Order: sequence, then C-alpha cells, then structure tokens
Amino acid sequence: MDDSMSTITVPLLPDNTSRNVNRKERLFAHHHSSYSIAGAPELHASGMRRWLCGALLLFVLVLAGYLVCTREPADGYLDHDSSIPESADTARLTSLRVSAAAAASAEFSPRRKRVVWVTGYQPFKDFTFNPSAAVARTLNGSCTHDYCVQAFELPVTHAGASQPASWLREPAVPKPAAIVHLGLEDRAKGLKLEVAAKNVLAESNSSLPILANGTSILPSTANLGLIDVVDADEMWSVDAGSYYCNEIYFRTLSEIRTRGLNIPAIFVHLPEPRVMSVEQDGRLVRRLISQLLAEVDTRD
Repeated sequence: MDDSMSTITVPLLPDNTSRNVNRKERLFAHHHSSYSIAGAPELHASGMRRWLCGALLLFVLVLAGYLVCTREPADGYLDHDSSIPESADTARLTSLRVSAAAAASAEFSPRRKRVVWVTGYQPFKDFTFNPSAAVARTLNGSCTHDYCVQAFELPVTHAGASQPASWLREPAVPKPAAIVHLGLEDRAKGLKLEVAAKNVLAESNSSLPILANGTSILPSTANLGLIDVVDADEMWSVDAGSYYCNEIYFRTLSEIRTRGLNIPAIFVHLPEPRVMSVEQDGRLVRRLISQLLAEVDTRD
C-alpha cells in the first residue's frame, strides 16, 4: 500500500451568492422603475410646505388674538363707550357715557378720537338756570374728526369739585386729552378764561386751604399764549374767586401736576344767558378745545 496521500480535487461550487444579489437588484429595479428618485423628495417637500404654511397661519392668528386681548388704550383716546367708572357718588354726572354714535365713529376712525372732559355746574342758590350745565349737556357725546366730548354736570359741593381729580387718580380711568371746566359768572360780559387757581377752600371765608400742604397758587397747565378764543381784553382773568369754581380748578391742576400728566386744563367762566346764549357759549368752547388740542400736538 502506498503510504503517500493521494490528492483529491474538490470542484468549486459556482458563486450563486453574487448572482443572487445581482438578480435581486435587477428585480428591485424592475418592480420600482415607476418611482423617480427626483420625484420622491419633490412630493415630500410639497407636503412640508403645506404643513409649514398652516402652522404659520395658526401662529399669526394666536398672536393677533393675544395682542387684541392685552392691548391697553393710550391716555386721552376713546377706546370704549365709558371712560368713567359707574359710581353711586353724589357727584355722579347726568351722563357718564359718550353716545353710541360717538363710540362707533371713534371705533372706525383711522385714528382713535381723543376724549375731552367738559364739566359744568348744576343750578345753585338763586340761580335756577346754570349755563355751564346747559353747555356741558349740549356738548356731551358730540364728536369732530379729532375728538369726542365727554361732559358732566356736577353738584355745587365739595364732592362735586373733587370728582374730576379723583378720576385722574383712578388707574382704570383712561385720561383725557384736555379738560375744560365751566362755571357761571353773573357779572361777566363774555367768556372769562381763568389764568390760575388759589388754594382756598370754598365757603370757608377764605380762611382754609383746599390742600393743607399745597402751594398757594397754581397756574393753568394750558399754554395760554396759544389760545385766542375771542378778541376781547376781558377774556383773561387772574382771579377765579373763592367759590367752587376756583376749588375744582385748583384740585384738578394739583392732580395733573402731582402725577406729571400731559393734560392742558383751564377754567372758563360763562356770562348769564342774557349776555351770551348757550349756543354761542358752545361754539366758543369748541374753538377753545381745538386750540388746546393743537397745543398738545406741539408738545408731542
């Protein structure tokens, strides 16, 4: 027996693995030949664009709703039909609301209309008719292209004289663009614009101050040099008296100055109706308001 080992040649099996792989690749390419490599991302990008547009629109709507809910009105502008809170105070005015027409006009105006407070006093003592209340009532709720009037009739009392200043202290009350106080001066021959107010309490025989620690005289916060309502020397007065006309003026001026408010305020004494009619008074007060607001615009 030959001890030498014989060599057995084992034939190699065919490499079917690589052929199977190639076959699968061909089959895959055949079955998916309808799909475009460039087309798939295009369909995905279109859906993504639609999703992003929807999300962006939703974000804009949410943001707009938030801004509307959190918006605060600027001082001196009409934002709703009641700038003064409801109150049971005896000095509550006969009309606390600008008319619906005025509110609608302000809402759809290119710029929100400014609000001007006009106060008048009710009849008192022997004066059964007070033109200041009549003018206030006539102007209340009326609007021009630039402003709306919110006018009030006040009782001739310390409470009535204190009311406008108390509203200026209220954070929830939108501040007016200007304030015009009206009162009756039975000896006046025409409109009298008061330059200043004294720290003298009404009906105290000039012995008590309105504010214990207040200054003795407060000038108007309006720029009087820009006011030209009527061409008459008597238009200007340096003595507002020592009654409630002076008291309301002093309290309002003190509050404006204490709080650093940019509000022109002035007191106007009206003559008796036999001297000037309520209609004439109203026209002149409107002219005065326009000049006060023009002065505010120069400050801005």
